[in-house]
Amino acid sequence: MVSQPIIILRKKKISQIRQKNEKSDTDFIVDFFVPFFSKAQDTLRLGFEEYMEWVRLYHPVSAQADLNLRLGQMELRQARGAFDPLIYGNLDRKEFKETTYYNKRDLGMKIPTGMGVELNGNFEQNAGTYLNPEGTVPSAGLLSAGASVNLGQGLILDERRAALRQAQIFQESSEVERIRLLNQLNLDATDMYWRWALAFENLKVLQEGVELASSRFNYVKSSFEQGDLAAIDTVEAFSQLLNRQYRLQSAENTFFCYNTGTEYLPVG
Repeated sequence: MVSQPIIILRKKKISQIRQKNEKSDTDFIVDFFVPFFSKAQDTLRLGFEEYMEWVRLYHPVSAQADLNLRLGQMELRQARGAFDPLIYGNLDRKEFKETTYYNKRDLGMKIPTGMGVELNGNFEQNAGTYLNPEGTVPSAGLLSAGASVNLGQGLILDERRAALRQAQIFQESSEVERIRLLNQLNLDATDMYWRWALAFENLKVLQEGVELASSRFNYVKSSFEQGDLAAIDTVEAFSQLLNRQYRLQSAENTFFCYNTGTEYLPVG
C-alpha cells in the first residue's frame, strides 16, 4: 500500500511563480489548495479521504454545481407560482354632499389548474343613488362561480404550462450538469492526488538510492586507498552517485511543482 504523501509547504505565493493566464482543471485544483497549506506548519500529512472531503466542501466547482441545482429549483418554483390561487378584492366608493353616489365591493378568487382550466369565484355587492344599472345586484350581494377554458390558441399548451414544462426540463438538466461537474472534479482531484503521491514516493526511493550510492562510493574509495580496488572502480562508483543525485534533483523539482501549483515536470 502506498503511504500518504507529505505536503512540503512553501511561503512563495503562487502568483509569483505562475505566469500563464489559462489554467486546466487540474491546475485549478492545485491552486485552490495551496492557500490552505501555506497557513499550516512546515509539514502536513494529508490523507486521500480528507483531501477529497476538502474538494467536496470547499472547491469552487463543487459550489458551482450546487448553485446550478438551486437555480433549477428556483426556476421550477417560480414557474409553479403561476398556478398559485389568486385572491383579489376591490372597493370603489364615492360620496358628495352627504349623498352616496355609489359603493361597489368586489371580492373573488382564481385557481389555475394544470389542465388549462381556470376555476373562479366572485362575490359582488353594490349600492348607491347613481349606481350604473349594469352594476345592480341584490342587496345581499351576488355570488358567482365558474370556470374558463381557452378554446382557441392555448387549449393544448398555454404560456403558463409551457413555462412550467420548460422549468422542469431546466431542473432536470441542472441535475445532470451538477453530476457531470462533480464527476469531472472528482476525477481531476483523484488524478492530481495520486500524481502527487507518486512524486512523493519516487522522491523517497531516490533519496534512499543516493544514500546507498554515497555509501558504496565511500567503500570503493576506501578500498582503493588500501590497494584492494583499481582507480577505475572509484570513477564508476562516483559516476553512479552523480547520476542518482541528478535524478533526485529532478524528482525534488517535480515534487516542488506539485506543491506550489507550477507547471508539472515528469516524474522520473
